[in-house]
Amino acid sequence: MLARVLARPAQKIAVAFTPKITVNISRKNFTVRTAETAADIKDIMRLRYEVFHREYMGKKFPIGFDFDEHDINADHLMIIDNRNQVVVGTYRMILCRSSEKFYSQAEFNLNQFLLSPGAKLELGRACIKKSYRSGILVHLLWRGISEYISRANVEHVFGCSSVKTTDVTDSARLMAALTLAGHTANGFNISPTAPYTMPGFDEEYARQLNIGQTLADVADILPSLVHAYLSMGGKIHGAPALDRDYRCIDLLTILPMDHFNERFSKKYLQ
Repeated sequence: MLARVLARPAQKIAVAFTPKITVNISRKNFTVRTAETAADIKDIMRLRYEVFHREYMGKKFPIGFDFDEHDINADHLMIIDNRNQVVVGTYRMILCRSSEKFYSQAEFNLNQFLLSPGAKLELGRACIKKSYRSGILVHLLWRGISEYISRANVEHVFGCSSVKTTDVTDSARLMAALTLAGHTANGFNISPTAPYTMPGFDEEYARQLNIGQTLADVADILPSLVHAYLSMGGKIHGAPALDRDYRCIDLLTILPMDHFNERFSKKYLQ
């Protein structure tokens, strides 16, 4: 689902923003905190434009703002380089108590999941400035998310995990490998919505299951973020959604907090 892009400051959106839950953690040269001001939101939108539109989609316009209808009802985690006060990473968090609408709903049928018990938090729009992509930044983002989860008493974390392919064979290979490795689930009857259904996927998926695929076979297309969710105890639900705007597929990932991997729990939640 393509976010709206502005070539001028998003004045109305930024002015209306107020945080729902605040987090503020400093580690050496970096601070990870929730956005609190109009200036924070504009900095985040600039970074998202830089990563999603200029880097990933090859747009040439040098300055822009990436936003969509969900940004106002969300909290936004941001990483700041304290040496130059530049925003170098961000993650959007939509809490069920703050919004009844989620980004993932455009791509997936989530009715059963959203009606199930427990507080839910959608994660999305994750990006890190290209020159800052390292383990410490990923660790800081998850430390901030974990603090937010704790303060909000979240029971399920979910969201779209993007894979940079639109090829039906690669998509089916990936899903077959995830299924055979035990990383998929069907408990909430989740499936892509009609506009995001990938033609021919079901047939190719069945074929790839019969061939047999391992995670090693799809290591070249399995993103590190998806691998991290699975390592934490998350599961992929339903078939991939085909996002033609961003030229990728999205996997609906759900992480129940009571299944949170013990190793990651000790690392981030304590």
